[in-house]
Amino acid sequence: MKLDKTTLSLAALAATIALVAVYFPRQSSEPTQLAERTSEPRPATSAATRFDFGTSESALTEQEQALLAGLQRDLSPDELERVFNPLTFDERQQASYGDGTFDNLARANRNFDRNWTEFVDSLGLSPEDTQRVRDIWTELTARKTELGAMGTDGSHEGNNIGAAIAEVDNQLLSRLSEILSPEQMAAFLDHEEQLVLDTLAFAEAYQEELLDTGYSGLISAAGENDLPSVQAYLASGADPNRLTTDGRSAVYEAATSSDPEILRVLIEAGADVNQTALNGWSPLMEAVTVGSTDAARMLADAGANPNHRLDPSNPLSVPLMFAAQNGHAEIVRILLNAGADVTGTVGELALQNAIRFGDNEMEQMLIEAGANANARRVADSRILINLGRRLGLVND
Repeated sequence: MKLDKTTLSLAALAATIALVAVYFPRQSSEPTQLAERTSEPRPATSAATRFDFGTSESALTEQEQALLAGLQRDLSPDELERVFNPLTFDERQQASYGDGTFDNLARANRNFDRNWTEFVDSLGLSPEDTQRVRDIWTELTARKTELGAMGTDGSHEGNNIGAAIAEVDNQLLSRLSEILSPEQMAAFLDHEEQLVLDTLAFAEAYQEELLDTGYSGLISAAGENDLPSVQAYLASGADPNRLTTDGRSAVYEAATSSDPEILRVLIEAGADVNQTALNGWSPLMEAVTVGSTDAARMLADAGANPNHRLDPSNPLSVPLMFAAQNGHAEIVRILLNAGADVTGTVGELALQNAIRFGDNEMEQMLIEAGANANARRVADSRILINLGRRLGLVND
C-alpha cells in the first residue's frame, strides 16, 4: 500500500499529538533532546492489546486503514485513548488526587517503614512482636492523623481534638507496654523524641535558607496562603515588589495560592504583575499552569502580558498554549480578551487542542479571535477525530 503525503501527515500528527511542542516543563528540554526522545522506536503493539473498534476496519478507506495501522504501531492503547479523549486539567487533578482524601493507614505504614523499621529491629524483638508493634503504631498513628485533620478543617473544637489525641497517645503507651520492656519503651520514646527534634532542626535550616535567598515575610506569607500576615506586612510598609535571589515576588507566589484574596490585596498594594522569575515564569504563567481561573482573571485585568514567553526563543511558550492544552476554555477566554495572539502556529495548535477536547466553544472563540481554521494541521486534526468517532474511540 502506497501512503500519500496526507496519510503520512496524519500518521505523524497522531504519533506526536500528545507530545507536541506546546508542552513546557519548567526545566525545558533542548530541541535536539526532544527530537531524540520522540524519534525512538516504540515496541510493537500485539494483537491482544489492540482496540476492539465499534466500526469494522474493513469499512475504512485505504487511507484510513493506513492511518489506523500507524496509530496502532506507534501508540500503546492507553496513549491512543488519550489522543482521542485527552484529560482536561481538572480531570488530571482528580486522577492525581482522587477525591481529595488520604489513606491514613497507608500513610502510617509508610511512616513506620521510613522512621521505625531499622530502630525496632535493633530492639531485638521476635518477628511476631515486631509485627505487633508495627500494627499498634500504624493504627494509632492513623487515628492521630485523622484527628489532626479534624482540627485543621474547623469541624471540631480544638480542645476536644487535643483531648482525643492525648487519649490516643495513652492507648499507644498502654498497648506497647504489653510488648516492650521498660528499657525498650524508654528507647522507643527517646527515638520518637529525636525524630521530632530532627524535624525542628530541618525547619530551622529551611528558614535560614529562605532568609539567605531573600525571602521576606511578605513573600513567604503569600506562598503559604496566609492572608492575615500578608495584610499585616503590607500595612507595616513591606515592599510588594521585593524579589528573592531567583526573581520570585509575593505576587508570583500568590498566583498559585488557594486564596485569591491574597493576590487581590497585593495588586491593590501596587505589585507588578509582570515581574518574572529568573527561569522566565511569570505570575500569569503560574496561574494558567495550575488552572487558577480567578488568579488568571485578576492578573489579566491588572495588565499581565498574555503573550509573555517562558522561553524568548520559543513562540509557543505562551500562556494560551498551556490553557488550550489543558482544555481550560474559560482561561482561554480570559487570555483572548486580554489580547493573546492567536496568529500563526500558536492559534493553529490551540485549535488542534480544542478539536481534540471536542470543545466547540473554545474552537469558536479561537477562530473569532483570528486563529487559522483552514490550516493543514487543523484539518488533519478534524480528520483524525472524525476517524476516532467512526471507530467508536471518541467519548462524545
